[in-house]
Amino acid sequence: MTSTNGLKCLSSQTGFSEELIGSAYDRDFSALLQLWSGSPVQHAALFEGVVGPSADSDCYRTAARRTTERLAAEAGVGPNSRVLDVGCGSGETATYLARRLGCAVVGVDLSVRQIEHAAARGARLSVEFRQASATSLPFSNGEFTHVISMDTLYHVLDKPRAYAEMRRVLCDAGTLALTDFLRPANVVSPGVQAGIYNRLMFNGGDSVLDYQASLVNSGFEIRLARDISLDLRRSYLVLARIARERLELIDRLELRRSMRSYVKACMDIQAAIGRREFGWGMFVVERAHDLEAL
Repeated sequence: MTSTNGLKCLSSQTGFSEELIGSAYDRDFSALLQLWSGSPVQHAALFEGVVGPSADSDCYRTAARRTTERLAAEAGVGPNSRVLDVGCGSGETATYLARRLGCAVVGVDLSVRQIEHAAARGARLSVEFRQASATSLPFSNGEFTHVISMDTLYHVLDKPRAYAEMRRVLCDAGTLALTDFLRPANVVSPGVQAGIYNRLMFNGGDSVLDYQASLVNSGFEIRLARDISLDLRRSYLVLARIARERLELIDRLELRRSMRSYVKACMDIQAAIGRREFGWGMFVVERAHDLEAL
């Protein structure tokens, strides 16, 4: 979620390609490291209350960790779990789960640079990382007890295929747990489309209800579906604050431009959430039984 790029290319009729998305995250990784002092945080945060003026990067890390903890708890991830992290980014979630819960974790992502960073981050833990697509997972049927994805699937163009792949690699009654950005309204202003959805390389998107319907149609049973957009608004408030502070420390002109662009995007997203033109949801679903197997 924290790509700081100012993409100039808009989506075509077929959407943003995996090649474009992977290369954009590769290109922007230096700015991401700068934003987070070398240890990136790449998903939104559950602040659970008013965000005060002193909220900083440490506060954000704590709140983002709360998102991971809440999602893992709702999904029932434990020491004996086999977890696949789809869209693992630089390995923050995967390494946290392996270190905190002692479970085996595999992370996949499109970005080569992020996978390399994640591998170094996960050294000496029961975790591994591979470059792979959510629509073509290089794993056997039923290999995992849990699939987790945090703020990633909005990038996926062929969402039914991704849901089918995640269902395939889950064991019977396995659990898919995710957070993702939402598109609450079918029609948004041109400025929001260009400045937020296109900038984020957003391929499609659903409301909370439509997201649930898509998961059910893909062979999952809903256990939890929650609109957490208010916390997304709080997240971008703090992210803008962090980026402004980092801006004062950056000497490279290119990075300064990128960080300024990111600050503006954070402010635009806050406003769009307030108008119900952008959102965030949490979902925990269980792999439904195959009818032919009953």
